[in-house]
Amino acid sequence: MKARWISLSPLGYHHLIISHLRDREYELALSVFYSLHHRHIPVEPWLYDILIYVLSEAGEISTALSILQSDRKSTRLNSSHQYYL
Repeated sequence: MKARWISLSPLGYHHLIISHLRDREYELALSVFYSLHHRHIPVEPWLYDILIYVLSEAGEISTALSILQSDRKSTRLNSSHQYYL
């Protein structure tokens, strides 16, 4: 995308992460996810939910817990979020 000078919106980055997860490209998904934090782009609560679920299913429990902690630190959790790992 950089070679073609295509820029993504915040929602576009979210969909890029989802497409990497769908293709089981977890390292690429996490790379884009962490770049959102580095660029101070807000992460939607549903993306945290999907990341935690998919990574837990893939056996990446420590990474899922790390994302859960970053979700709590960002204060985006509300009372409806409940995680059971």
